[in-house]
Amino acid sequence: MNVNKALTARSITVLGSLFTLTGLVAFLNSSMPPTNYSKQIDQFTGVSLGFVIAALLEMATVNYLANSCCQEEKNDNCESSQFNKMALAVKKMNFCHKLDVFSRIAFPVAYLLFVIFYV
Repeated sequence: MNVNKALTARSITVLGSLFTLTGLVAFLNSSMPPTNYSKQIDQFTGVSLGFVIAALLEMATVNYLANSCCQEEKNDNCESSQFNKMALAVKKMNFCHKLDVFSRIAFPVAYLLFVIFYV
Protein backbone atom coordinates (compact mmCIF):
# COMPACT_ATOMS: atom_id res chain seq x y z
CA MET A 1 0.00 0.00 0.00
CA ASN A 2 1.43 3.35 -1.02
CA VAL A 3 0.08 5.84 1.47
CA ASN A 4 2.31 8.72 0.36
CA LYS A 5 0.85 8.60 -3.14
CA ALA A 6 -2.49 10.08 -2.07
CA LEU A 7 -1.29 11.99 0.98
CA THR A 8 -0.96 15.35 -0.76
CA ALA A 9 -4.41 15.23 -2.31
CA ARG A 10 -6.02 14.07 0.92
CA SER A 11 -4.19 16.73 2.93
CA ILE A 12 -5.33 19.50 0.60
CA THR A 13 -8.92 18.23 0.68
CA VAL A 14 -9.06 17.92 4.48
CA LEU A 15 -7.33 21.24 5.16
CA GLY A 16 -9.48 22.98 2.54
CA SER A 17 -12.59 21.60 4.22
CA LEU A 18 -11.29 22.70 7.61
CA PHE A 19 -10.59 26.27 6.45
CA THR A 20 -13.92 26.49 4.60
CA LEU A 21 -15.86 25.26 7.60
CA THR A 22 -14.01 27.63 9.92
CA GLY A 23 -14.86 30.56 7.64
CA LEU A 24 -18.48 29.43 7.48
CA VAL A 25 -18.70 29.24 11.29
CA ALA A 26 -17.18 32.72 11.62
CA PHE A 27 -19.61 34.13 9.05
CA LEU A 28 -22.62 32.47 10.70
CA ASN A 29 -21.64 33.67 14.16
CA SER A 30 -21.16 37.24 12.96
CA SER A 31 -24.53 37.32 11.18
CA MET A 32 -26.58 35.85 14.06
CA PRO A 33 -27.56 37.69 17.21
CA PRO A 34 -25.59 36.71 20.31
CA THR A 35 -27.35 34.33 22.69
CA ASN A 36 -26.54 32.66 26.00
CA TYR A 37 -27.45 29.23 24.72
CA SER A 38 -26.26 26.94 21.97
CA LYS A 39 -28.14 27.17 18.69
CA GLN A 40 -28.74 24.23 16.36
CA ILE A 41 -26.45 25.71 13.74
CA ASP A 42 -23.66 25.82 16.34
CA GLN A 43 -24.19 22.16 17.15
CA PHE A 44 -24.32 21.18 13.47
CA THR A 45 -21.15 23.07 12.56
CA GLY A 46 -19.42 21.76 15.68
CA VAL A 47 -20.13 18.14 14.76
CA SER A 48 -19.12 18.83 11.16
CA LEU A 49 -15.86 20.32 12.37
CA GLY A 50 -15.36 17.26 14.58
CA PHE A 51 -15.70 14.98 11.55
CA VAL A 52 -13.14 17.01 9.60
CA ILE A 53 -10.68 16.95 12.51
CA ALA A 54 -11.24 13.19 12.94
CA ALA A 55 -10.44 12.68 9.24
CA LEU A 56 -7.28 14.76 9.63
CA LEU A 57 -6.18 12.72 12.66
CA GLU A 58 -6.93 9.44 10.88
CA MET A 59 -4.90 10.51 7.88
CA ALA A 60 -1.96 11.54 10.08
CA THR A 61 -2.13 8.27 12.05
CA VAL A 62 -2.15 6.08 8.95
CA ASN A 63 0.69 8.08 7.41
CA TYR A 64 2.79 7.85 10.58
CA LEU A 65 2.25 4.11 10.96
CA ALA A 66 2.99 3.44 7.30
CA ASN A 67 6.15 5.54 7.36
CA SER A 68 7.38 3.93 10.59
CA CYS A 69 6.78 0.54 9.01
CA CYS A 70 8.76 1.51 5.92
CA GLN A 71 11.60 2.85 8.09
CA GLU A 72 11.75 -0.47 9.98
CA GLU A 73 12.01 -2.35 6.70
CA LYS A 74 14.89 -0.13 5.55
CA ASN A 75 16.77 -0.42 8.86
CA ASP A 76 16.70 -4.24 9.05
CA ASN A 77 20.27 -5.53 9.02
CA CYS A 78 19.99 -8.58 11.28
CA GLU A 79 19.43 -11.85 9.43
CA SER A 80 18.34 -13.94 12.44
CA SER A 81 15.19 -12.01 13.23
CA GLN A 82 14.53 -10.71 9.73
CA PHE A 83 11.50 -12.95 9.32
CA ASN A 84 9.94 -11.69 12.57
CA LYS A 85 10.57 -8.08 11.62
CA MET A 86 9.09 -8.61 8.18
CA ALA A 87 6.04 -10.33 9.67
CA LEU A 88 5.57 -7.40 12.04
CA ALA A 89 5.94 -4.94 9.17
CA VAL A 90 3.32 -6.82 7.13
CA LYS A 91 0.95 -6.80 10.12
CA LYS A 92 1.44 -3.05 10.54
CA MET A 93 0.78 -2.42 6.86
CA ASN A 94 -2.35 -4.59 6.98
CA PHE A 95 -3.54 -2.63 10.01
CA CYS A 96 -2.86 0.67 8.21
CA HIS A 97 -4.74 -0.51 5.15
CA LYS A 98 -7.71 -1.79 7.19
CA LEU A 99 -7.88 1.45 9.19
CA ASP A 100 -7.75 3.50 6.01
CA VAL A 101 -10.48 1.47 4.27
CA PHE A 102 -12.65 1.48 7.39
CA SER A 103 -12.33 5.26 7.72
CA ARG A 104 -13.11 5.84 4.05
CA ILE A 105 -16.41 4.01 4.55
CA ALA A 106 -17.29 4.80 8.18
CA PHE A 107 -16.77 8.59 8.15
CA PRO A 108 -19.08 9.36 5.21
CA VAL A 109 -21.73 6.89 6.41
CA ALA A 110 -21.64 8.28 9.96
CA TYR A 111 -21.85 11.86 8.68
CA LEU A 112 -24.71 10.99 6.33
CA LEU A 113 -26.61 9.37 9.22
CA PHE A 114 -25.93 12.44 11.35
CA VAL A 115 -27.29 14.75 8.66
CA ILE A 116 -30.37 12.58 8.06
CA PHE A 117 -31.29 12.30 11.74
CA TYR A 118 -30.30 15.83 12.74
CA VAL A 119 -32.08 17.70 9.99
